[in-house]
Amino acid sequence: MLDLRISHSFRLSNRQISRALQKGVVKKGNCLIMHEISGLPGGGAILVPNKIGGAVKRNFCKRSIRAAINKFFPNMKMDKQIVVRPRNHIKEIDFHLFARDIDSFFSK
Repeated sequence: MLDLRISHSFRLSNRQISRALQKGVVKKGNCLIMHEISGLPGGGAILVPNKIGGAVKRNFCKRSIRAAINKFFPNMKMDKQIVVRPRNHIKEIDFHLFARDIDSFFSK
């Protein structure tokens, strides 16, 4: 079973999230967008807007994204700050679509 928790040492502060959103390299997939800054202490955040749905649906979306990230976690370098967010147009939360986007982000 996958551990769906991202450790506290991997989480980004609000200031780090803002920096990644403003200055990070943007990679767009079919249903996810990733902002990435290299060369800084590693960390990550998952942002899911209210537009996606209620709290239960947003939490399910975060868990699905975390699971997709954990699937490829061994390939991820710890010298990056990463912010992942779903695209606004997604209507369906699908782990396989998230996993495909995450795989394409980290394989480049």
